[in-house]
Amino acid sequence: MVRAAALFGRLRPAHARRHGYLAPYRMHAGNNMAVTSGLYLRVGGMPRRPSPTDRTFLNRVRRHTTAITHCGAMVVENSTRRLKAYGLLGTARWYLDKGCGPWGGPR
Repeated sequence: MVRAAALFGRLRPAHARRHGYLAPYRMHAGNNMAVTSGLYLRVGGMPRRPSPTDRTFLNRVRRHTTAITHCGAMVVENSTRRLKAYGLLGTARWYLDKGCGPWGGPR
């Protein structure tokens, strides 16, 4: 499921380099990202808003550097609470900024 979501993220038109991004999109959860303090400050830090803060932050980083890589040795377990609460379809809707269906959330 994570690989399918990552592929979708790369194909999503909003993530195309024509929008000023210097690096291709990579799906990363906020707890799985590591950036220097200088870059963190340059991009304005993690957004203080409702989700998708991880994607917003990563896209800010993509506008400032090409040095975005995957490190297989950096492994962090993520919560599945959203998937448990919303189900697969509701979670996909949430990541598409469409809300999560009848459970509430952003529309």
